[in-house]
Formats: sequence, C-alpha cells, structure tokens
Amino acid sequence: MSRYRLCPTPVQEAGLLEHCGHARFVWNLAVEQHAWWTPSRGPAPGYVAQARQLTGARAANPWLAAGSQTVQQQALRDFAQAMANFFTGTHRRPTWRKAGRHEGFRIVGRRGRQWDVRRVSRKVQAVFRCVACGHQDNADVNAAINIRTAAGHAAAAREGPRVTGPVHREPQLVLLA
Repeated sequence: MSRYRLCPTPVQEAGLLEHCGHARFVWNLAVEQHAWWTPSRGPAPGYVAQARQLTGARAANPWLAAGSQTVQQQALRDFAQAMANFFTGTHRRPTWRKAGRHEGFRIVGRRGRQWDVRRVSRKVQAVFRCVACGHQDNADVNAAINIRTAAGHAAAAREGPRVTGPVHREPQLVLLA
C-alpha cells in the first residue's frame, strides 16, 4: 500500500481530520461490539453484518451520515482483517483508537481499485503560470512545448525567440565586447 504525504490547506485539514474521526468512531464501535461477544451468543458479526449495522447507524446519526461512507466501510474492512489476523495468531487483538494518536484512514477506488494518484515533487510543478501574459497550463504540457520548440532555437516562457546559436552555452566575452 502506498502512502503519500499531503500538504493540505487548513480547510482541507479540518475535512481530513473529520474523516479520521469517522473512521475511528466506526473502528471503536466494532471493537466494543467484539468485546461483548461470547461463544454462548453465537458467532460474532462479520463485515457484511457490520456494514448493514453501519447503514442503520448512519440513518440515526446525522454526524456520521455527513462523512464518507467509503472511509467508514473501509474502517470495518480493516477491522475484519485485524480480527482475522488475531485469530490466526500472527497479531494481537485490535484495540481502541484514541483521537490525536496515529490518525489515519484508507480510501479505495471503485470496485476495490486504488485511486489514481500522481506524485508531484513540488507544489509549483503541477501548474505553470506565466507572469507576463497570465497563461496557465499544466507543467507537463509546458515542458512538451519547450522541448518541441528547442530544435535549434529555444523560446522561453517570458522572452521572445533567442539569438541563433546553441541553447546551453556560456556567453562569449569576445562577442559581447
């Protein structure tokens, strides 16, 4: 599973923390439900039964209904996997999640596929803006245009066409005098 560092704005950060709160709330409900389970009560509810219960909880609780259903269902899937790992003996029993400690949630795309996420090394790399004329385009498109026009004479974003000669060459002092 890939992890990406995000640089959210304060508004986006509040939304992400709300998703974390919803995922933690659903996880803690599942932990509490399994803590009350005993063999005399029959089998513990699995993911499908808990997903049905989540639908009822979303209908009864507007705060929970305002959140992403995908995030909440993924928390239940992760809990089901954690319980399966516990019963195979490879992991400890899932425990409560506390607010502010290791906050996170997982999102999957449609039909279980991951979302298409592009890595960007810098914020300014995603969008190119020309200061002089105000032109705005994707940085990859701008780079492709510059590469295409660099066959013999380069055109910079703010300047006109350059003087003939090699593009990547130090200035000759003899020619400048």
